[in-house]
Amino acid sequence: MFDFLIDSDGGITENPSARISRAVLRTQFRDGRFERGDLTPAQLVTEAMAEEIRRRGGLGRDAVGEAEAQRDYPTVADEGRVIQADTRLVIVDPFLREQIEQHKPLGFRALLEGSVQIWVAKVNLLGLSPLPGRREVYFWPYEYDPEMLGYMAGVLRLRQFIEQGGAII
Repeated sequence: MFDFLIDSDGGITENPSARISRAVLRTQFRDGRFERGDLTPAQLVTEAMAEEIRRRGGLGRDAVGEAEAQRDYPTVADEGRVIQADTRLVIVDPFLREQIEQHKPLGFRALLEGSVQIWVAKVNLLGLSPLPGRREVYFWPYEYDPEMLGYMAGVLRLRQFIEQGGAII
């Protein structure tokens, strides 16, 4: 088990979309919900989700269902996001990149397995370019470790390169 505290000066940024989730979890810890043992993990999660929905003002209208009925699929994509975050799809698999650039049909599973989501600010900082004809789909040209570090393997290598006097052009 790991336990850590994020301090605002430590270089780790907080995810603003997790603000309410973080507050609910903090309340559960403060109230001893985990120590009492009267609820199963599934019940604790259900309780937390219900509290998050309450704090967000309820479920509201069914925007996804309304957009689907009108065949407004860009709105379905926007409203159907589980996590509202300013990220971009970044392809890490070179073969998948070729398939996309050649406009070959792909299943969603291949796309999920061959890509990652990266914050748009980091996409810009790293100078990633979108794939031709794809405004919000990028390619990861650096090292990628599918077993452990993911795209951070490339970030660490870039950092080392820059620290040794190199520059990203």
